[in-house]
Amino acid sequence: MVAVIIHWDHKKAMDVSNMRYIYQLWDYVCRSYTVPIQNTIFVDCECSLGALSPPNPVVYALEDALRIVIPQGHTPVYVHGSGKELLPNFEHPEKACYIVGPNYAKMELPPDQLSVRIPLYGQPADLFCQTVLPIVLYDRACK
Repeated sequence: MVAVIIHWDHKKAMDVSNMRYIYQLWDYVCRSYTVPIQNTIFVDCECSLGALSPPNPVVYALEDALRIVIPQGHTPVYVHGSGKELLPNFEHPEKACYIVGPNYAKMELPPDQLSVRIPLYGQPADLFCQTVLPIVLYDRACK
């Protein structure tokens, strides 16, 4: 079983209809790859999700999200522009918890954690996490 931790970094000033649209993108990706709603955890760094009242677990710091998934036996995998392994060579843990956001190369990457990167050829040098997650879940499904 897979889990996903998503940094929700959209500004408080973002209009609720735009936030709802972005949330629906996340929901669609996770449901498409059968990630259970209780295993899709949002880190709401800016306290902006309150207007949506999502059914997913919402926490306010990455550490809080990790306290949920690690006791369930999930292995944290940071998906990051500076990840140690390239995605084509990456062996996905059986119970992976993919951590994405706020943007592909801008999240802090702990040096001692399992991490993976998507090979990019040319520009852009960064990806939005809405793009990263489907690529990683598709790779997992194909292997």
